[in-house]
Amino acid sequence: MITPDALIAQAREWLGVRFLHQGRTRMGCDCLGFIGGMLAELGCTVGLENLPLNYARNPQALLVDTLNRVTHTIELQPAALVLIQFPNTSHPSHAGIFTGSTLIHCYQGVGRVVEHGYQRPWIKRTAGFWAIPMVMYL
Repeated sequence: MITPDALIAQAREWLGVRFLHQGRTRMGCDCLGFIGGMLAELGCTVGLENLPLNYARNPQALLVDTLNRVTHTIELQPAALVLIQFPNTSHPSHAGIFTGSTLIHCYQGVGRVVEHGYQRPWIKRTAGFWAIPMVMYL
């Protein structure tokens, strides 16, 4: 099992990794590649580390279906996976890790993995919180 603190520490090790669409390594990643790559480094082999490469073509069907197969929604707490739905879209298409007060995610608009306050407008765009399998939530 993985503690929330260990998952958050692992996520922070990815800070500064450059944005690369559908990348999954520390050489470059996108939001889901960041999550999958980080979980793979932690030895988490429950499905999220192998998110489909073509999720961007149909994010609602692939992303949400994958999450439904391997995990469940939870209340907001440290180490939760946060799904983001951008304005004028009909589905969540972005994800990050909640730390307790900040959000860690690979954001194309900035071009790398970043950590910043989990505040508006991110709260407003949140589509849900998901448990990461193998994490010991309280």
